[in-house]
Amino acid sequence: MIAFRTLWTACTDIFEELFMVIAANVLWCIVALPLPYLAITFLQKELYAGGILCAVLAPLPFAIANGGVTSLARRFADGKATRWNQLLSGVTNNLGQRIVVMYIWAGVLYTCLVNMWFYTNQPEFGYAYFVAFFFVDIALLWMTFLAFLLPVHEILGKVPLKRIFRNALGLMFSVAAPALVVLVIGSALFIFGTVFEIVMIFFFGMFMALWGTRLSDSAIARLEDRLKAESTDEDPSERRPAGQVRPK
Repeated sequence: MIAFRTLWTACTDIFEELFMVIAANVLWCIVALPLPYLAITFLQKELYAGGILCAVLAPLPFAIANGGVTSLARRFADGKATRWNQLLSGVTNNLGQRIVVMYIWAGVLYTCLVNMWFYTNQPEFGYAYFVAFFFVDIALLWMTFLAFLLPVHEILGKVPLKRIFRNALGLMFSVAAPALVVLVIGSALFIFGTVFEIVMIFFFGMFMALWGTRLSDSAIARLEDRLKAESTDEDPSERRPAGQVRPK
């Protein structure tokens, strides 16, 4: 299965670029994690104004940090040499659209989380827990979607947002079984990283970026092979006239 093959490739990337991976992941933690951590802390203490403010601001540094690790993962996957002065080079690349993409993604996730909280606090509603569980499933799938969204955006660059999300969703569902493997292993690694913080600080963000990039590349290659096979098997009498552009 391509999920485990790409998992091994991502682990190999980490081994070959260990010091660069550690440096990038530490920077990712410094930039991306403080606001989500503060938001959770404020909400647990029922300081809702502070929690909501941190949650609203969190996608901004998250977009910056994810842009950096995704660009670095792209360079590793393409076999390009990466110097230390290029560690932050991907942060500013297409940053404005990255922020918009991340706010859209975070908006859907926040909607799921709010519905989970709302229905779990409605005991008089007979199906409340079933509805809450439905939103848990959607939230987990949406977090898995991020592993495809970031690499696809890195490949497509400045294109309409609708195309970015459509292509990323199509790519994820084209490899549904590997995506479930990413969900299970990624969730387990996240839980492990919260217990043993050294994993979160040194590896988690960069590893998921590398795995998502490798898996997206493999899924794209598989789709291209399928299209080539279909074009080879196509009846010559049914082929389009020469020069006609195939719709995207």
